[in-house]
Amino acid sequence: MFDAPSTVSFDADAPMMVMDTSALIGASEQALSLAAACGATWLEAAITNPDGGKRIVVYDEGWRMLADPYMLVKMSEQWRLARTYGIANLLIMHKVADLNEIGDSTSGHRQKALGLLTEADTRIIYRQKHDSMSLTKDALGLTEAECGQVEELPKGVGLWKVGNRSFIVANEVTSDELRVFSTDHRMMP
Repeated sequence: MFDAPSTVSFDADAPMMVMDTSALIGASEQALSLAAACGATWLEAAITNPDGGKRIVVYDEGWRMLADPYMLVKMSEQWRLARTYGIANLLIMHKVADLNEIGDSTSGHRQKALGLLTEADTRIIYRQKHDSMSLTKDALGLTEAECGQVEELPKGVGLWKVGNRSFIVANEVTSDELRVFSTDHRMMP
């Protein structure tokens, strides 16, 4: 992984930085952890810079980030110090049941990961299958009515739980956003 200098220059003032790990698909857990640690170091340099301004930190593929003990510690720190750093954290997961892959229900690692979800002031939940709703309900503090709505939501519509208030929100994606975030291009029509 380190056979030559980096092909990317770190720019803490850039409006957006993306750590693309697609070349690591199928790599060992050690390689993924090493790449995550390098990315976390760059990220930390950007968000702890007092002149860096406000930032939105997005953790996509949260299941992978939460499974890495080093990343979980860094994420937990960023959640707790978000106001100090001037950041808003977004953790994107396929489903809450992904936490089942992080130790058993009594493991400290899993409890810390669950803590990130329970400490979030805003939770956005898109359609979930019925068999995953029990864990989702417990982890995110949903009511029975909210669970029923989540199971029936159409694509692009989510239940936004802001504090104790709930809203059904239809998301609209601009063409610029779609070019950056669309991952469906390899799916069969």
